[in-house]
Amino acid sequence: PTCYRSKMAPALAKFAAAVVGSHAAVTGAAVLRSALGNSPPAAPQAVKERHLRQSLDVISIVSSMYSGSGISKKVPLAAGVYFEDPLALCCGEEEVREAFRALQACRPEQLSPPFEDADAFSDGAVVVDLHQRYFNFLEVRSKVIVSVAADGRILGFEERWNGVPLLNVAPARWARRVNGQLSYMLTSRLIRS
Repeated sequence: PTCYRSKMAPALAKFAAAVVGSHAAVTGAAVLRSALGNSPPAAPQAVKERHLRQSLDVISIVSSMYSGSGISKKVPLAAGVYFEDPLALCCGEEEVREAFRALQACRPEQLSPPFEDADAFSDGAVVVDLHQRYFNFLEVRSKVIVSVAADGRILGFEERWNGVPLLNVAPARWARRVNGQLSYMLTSRLIRS
């Protein structure tokens, strides 16, 4: 048994290093793609007109979320609500609320008021432009696509840094999901309100 352990330990260490390295590489590629990419072209006029008729006060909700105040209990979230950005995927009301409660630790500051983007649309959603600063030095421009059900419940939030769509391949989604779960587990224990 001792001989077996001494031979297996280096192999297990190499395997663990490969898993962690692969996870870091996929996460890094997703973040770099969004940080360095360009916005997609604008949607056709008919889509814009249909979208402008939507009546929810989504801009106010997003403004509050990204100010470090969290998500008000009054905001109707669907049971399967999600939040996704290039770094993490949080699933379910508890994880999503925790992500925005914990955002306060990043010291968010709105550099300009959030506004509805009249040129970028996703059918059945409101697209909100954000210009934020975190940690007193990191400036981020992003588009938050808020999907809303017919009954007014929010189905999900997708944040696109620099307006760049998320890297949508399985390894990138898996890495974001792992990051979302790790974030939930750590922030709920380490960051006080």
